[in-house]
Amino acid sequence: MIAFLALNPLNTANAYVFWGNPELKLEIDRKDGDLTGGDVDLLAVRVHRCGGGYDDYFANQTIDPVAGWTTTIEGGNLCSVQVRWDSDAQVWSNAFTLKSTVLIHTVSIGGPVSKASWTPFTVAAGSFSGTNPNVVITIDD
Repeated sequence: MIAFLALNPLNTANAYVFWGNPELKLEIDRKDGDLTGGDVDLLAVRVHRCGGGYDDYFANQTIDPVAGWTTTIEGGNLCSVQVRWDSDAQVWSNAFTLKSTVLIHTVSIGGPVSKASWTPFTVAAGSFSGTNPNVVITIDD
């Protein structure tokens, strides 16, 4: 069993069970609540089940990650969601624009709302202060 856990790093204690076909919402937000928009090509989200395997939910569209994107997924014992961007991402507020070239962000699922830091990023314009943005996954069943 220990060998299996070592080979399967996505099998974590952060698992959470969702019933039926819940709605998954993806967004980028920050504690300061000042993001007003963004732009990124979203390829897909990959939802990893704790017992092994995953399901891909393709978007293949340009989205505003601050406004968010939603899709219906298959429920179950879920451990993580990989967000697969297909371009550089930008988010902005009235004071700054941030840019990230990271193409995959992984969010460990620990409840109906889970998040991971949206890093690294660069300040493309303006003056940035406050908290770092997060990739937020909300699963509502």
